[in-house]
Formats: sequence, C-alpha cells, structure tokens
Amino acid sequence: MTRPLYEHTKTGSLPVNTIVMANETNLELLRGAMSDRFGASYALHALSPSDPVPADILAKADLLVVEIDPNHPQSLARIAQIRDRRPDVLLVAAIRDADVAIVRTLVRRGVNDVVALPFDVEELFASIVDLSASKAGDDPRLSPLTAVVGVVGGVGATTVITHLAAAIVHANPGSRCCLIDLDLQSGDIAYLLGQGASSSVIDLLQAGDRLDDAMFRDACIDTGRGIHILSAPDHIVPPEAVDAEAVLALIALARREFDYVLVDLPADWTNWSLSAACSASHLVLLTDQSLRCLRQAKKSLELLESVDYPPRSTHLVVNRAEKRLFQSIGTQEVEKALGREVMATVALQKSGLQDAQEQAILLGDVDARAALVRDVAQIAQQLLTVER
Repeated sequence: MTRPLYEHTKTGSLPVNTIVMANETNLELLRGAMSDRFGASYALHALSPSDPVPADILAKADLLVVEIDPNHPQSLARIAQIRDRRPDVLLVAAIRDADVAIVRTLVRRGVNDVVALPFDVEELFASIVDLSASKAGDDPRLSPLTAVVGVVGGVGATTVITHLAAAIVHANPGSRCCLIDLDLQSGDIAYLLGQGASSSVIDLLQAGDRLDDAMFRDACIDTGRGIHILSAPDHIVPPEAVDAEAVLALIALARREFDYVLVDLPADWTNWSLSAACSASHLVLLTDQSLRCLRQAKKSLELLESVDYPPRSTHLVVNRAEKRLFQSIGTQEVEKALGREVMATVALQKSGLQDAQEQAILLGDVDARAALVRDVAQIAQQLLTVER
C-alpha cells in the first residue's frame, strides 16, 4: 500500500523527487534545515539569475523549486524553458517580496505554486506535499474519480449521485463502484440505500497513520449490487475538523481499490472539499433553474477557475428541469447566465421517487423507464465515453 502523503512528515523523506535551485546564499540558509529534516530525499543546485536550468536536472525531477527574479528577463525565461521541455513537472517559484500581481503572472506562465524567499522549510514542505497530492490524482493506475457538488443544499445531489453509481455499474457489468459520502453534516447516502454502518468516513479521516487497506475495506458497505459505500457520520462534524491531506489520501486509496469512485461533496466550499474537487477527473456541478441556484453556480464556477481546475472537466447539470411552454428560465438561459454549456438535464420526477426513497431503494428498481433514471444513465454514458 502507498503511504498517505502526510506520513512523510514522520518518515524523514519527501513524497516526490525534489530539486531546489536558487542562488548560493538562499541555498545555504535552506541546506541545514532540509538535511536535518529530510535526509537525502532532495537535491540542491546553485543557480544564478541568468543561468538556464541544466537539461540533466530538468530530465530527472518530479518537482522543481526554482528561484525567480521578476526584474530579470532571463530569470523569467526559465519558466518557459521548463514548460517547453517538461510540461508534466511540478513547478514552484521561489520569489522575494511577491505581490498578488506577480503571483498571478507566474501562475499564468505555468507555475504551480509560489513560496517566499528567504526559504521557510515548513512552507516549502507544505507546498511540496500539496502538489504531490495533485500528482497522485493524475496517476494512471488510479481509477476515474467523479465529484458531484450541489451548488446549494437540497438541490438533489444525493439522488443524482446514487442513481449515477447504479448507471455506471449497469453499463459495466462486473465493475465495482465506491460511493464516498463527504457531506459530513447532511449526508444520507447509506440511509437512502437502506444500509447501516458500524464506522463512517470520519473514522478513516481521523485514523492518521493507522489507516490501511484492512481498515478501509472494513468501513466499506457492500450493497450487493456492485456499489460500495463509505457513509457520512451519524453526528455533526465541524468542517474545520477535517484535514485536506487525509481526504486526498483516502480518495487515492479508494481509487486504487475500486473501478470507479464517486464523491458526494457538501455545498459549502472548504479548503479540503476544494482540494477533493480539484483531484477529480470530472466534477459534476448540479444546479436547478432558480435564480438563487444560478447565482451560487456562477460563484462556484468562478472559484474553480481561480484555482485553475480545467473547465473541460467541469460538467454543468441542471436538475429537476421542467420544459413548460412559457418557462422563463430554460437551458439556453442557464447557459447564457453562466457562460457555460449545460452538459445534461435531469427531468423533474413527478412521481415515484419519494416512495422509492422511503423504501430505501433506487427509482430504477421499480421504474427503469423513469425520466430521472433515463437522464442520469445518459450522464453516466457521457462520463464513461470521456474516460475511454
């Protein structure tokens, strides 16, 4: 089993092959602290502002930390050089007295993160761990991850994600799908599917270095239909009690264990929920046609854009869609208001859904032809087609 990234703080190693390049003065300040903390899991190379990054260093690094002087054109040119030759490498710019405008410029040029000079070993380590988590999310050995977020509570995200899991398994007989309920205060996926749990997702998130394959599998509820659930806790958990690194480690573990992973995220954004969303292969943003939801959807889209989550991976879905003749807000109006194409609509299910949920079954179990079942199945097909 791959150890969670946060365990590296205890083992004395960095989670990726890291090379730090800066002038000798800055390196000397860093050298002692790094060697005491991380042993030989990194390399330091002196580099003047006018020097390009040596090709041999560029070829072997997973993560580069490079000193940048915004007032020196040749120093800025390093970013383009690195990105041209190694578009996949994680890149951290080390800069003195950075302001917001400089940081934005660096990010637009392809920098993944910015740290301050003189180096602070704790800040540098935090940046390396965060970026390493994003790299783990791109590991081709990991199964596809789809996050579903309702722009407001009560918009129907749980209904959609449970039926989406069923549609994915139905389209891929024999596959196994993990549903992770990270709506820690309102999540009720297990309840809606008639399942009880002796442990919840919060037990795994708080397990720290005790989390292993056995604990993970014990916490997963097997519904017997190819869907396994990590349930939300049965008590209120404050959002600030959750650690982003633990969430990412748990998701990575699920992606190694199952063929497909779906994560139900809370409507209120936090640092850890945003980190989880950004690690997803696909993000389904669920709204309805009300002005309240559309305003919140616009805010969510702007937030995702601000952290450079790929727009092509964000899928806007209109839930409970109605097609009345004189409806004032239709799909075209939603697209115009949000400046984004609507991937799909899920029709308002006028009968049967509530009865099915009260019986702790899916609507498709009693009415396979229901509009909601049909529409969610089409969303599953679109997501699966992208994966292929």
